[in-house]
Amino acid sequence: MRSRGRRDEVAPSRGVVDSVRRAAARAGFTLTGAQEQALGVLAGGSRGVYVWGPVGQGKTWLVDAFADAVPAQGRRRLHSFDVFRDLHAAVHRHGRRLPPRSTDNAVDRAVDDLLAGCRVLLLDELHLHDVGDAMLLARLLRHLFDRRVRLVATSNYRPEELLPNPHVHHLLEPTIARIHSAMDVVEVSGSPDLREGRVAVAGGFASGAWLVPGTVTQLARLGLRPPGADEHRVLRVGGHPLPVLALRPGELWVSFESLCAGRRSAGDYLALAEEAATWVLHDVPPLELADPQARQRFASLVDVLADRDTQLVVTSQLDVGEALDLDRAEGEVPPDLARCRSRLRLLGRGSGEA
Repeated sequence: MRSRGRRDEVAPSRGVVDSVRRAAARAGFTLTGAQEQALGVLAGGSRGVYVWGPVGQGKTWLVDAFADAVPAQGRRRLHSFDVFRDLHAAVHRHGRRLPPRSTDNAVDRAVDDLLAGCRVLLLDELHLHDVGDAMLLARLLRHLFDRRVRLVATSNYRPEELLPNPHVHHLLEPTIARIHSAMDVVEVSGSPDLREGRVAVAGGFASGAWLVPGTVTQLARLGLRPPGADEHRVLRVGGHPLPVLALRPGELWVSFESLCAGRRSAGDYLALAEEAATWVLHDVPPLELADPQARQRFASLVDVLADRDTQLVVTSQLDVGEALDLDRAEGEVPPDLARCRSRLRLLGRGSGEA
């Protein structure tokens, strides 16, 4: 379903459409009807496109395949975590060099850094729960549209559902109106979670596993050797100490308690993702017993590792469905929990020694 704000109808580029269909065939599937409709809009002009819908509908795959089918020059792909991390860091960097009360200039310069040489920006998994991020997005979109940079965004939320907190949502309403006026808003939905039943691949996030209880034998089948006590160390991440079980070439071993229960941010996870292509997350508890902040950090961690295509191996006393069951949980439930569940379905399963 497409929003009514579309101002022009341009015939889709046949070369782009055929390229994406061939990519789907190589991956062993055909595009759904909703994906075909979204592809027609993506390939049909230079306006921005906001592709939204429930988890597991193939939105990110579709946009990535579209990106592979168009010229690479001037194209940039970022996860929403990357955008806000880079903008916050650049605002801080420029702010230190400018006179007092020059915040607007610092933000503008930060956006200039992000968009340097960019003609097409692919923004994956746009979600907003922080008012500071929302204000940065407003400034970013203004610059994007003024410079005629094409924005292609994916999200699990309709534009009207961004920044859902009723106390601050009104601050984003002008930005939502701008999205509708400058972009085609296309829904991709109607299919069961397409991640269900996926076959494990040779590498990356989907080659990981959720192991119950995570024995030496189970880990050995994945080519992993549990660390000894002599490998325990403390890293410094984001200005705070992070105890880890081991940091080997290509492997990070760390407990849920250390990584999700303390003062951690998505920026910390982004930095750590550069250190290792395989993560072993030890002893994930029932999330209903964790505090709301730890639940949100866990969901953010899964987002970061999935986007970076980092192999994730989880050990727990519970299977993934039980661990993520928050029906009786007290406190706030992560707003992006559905996406977290969907992504964890990609992981292999292991229980007992057999």
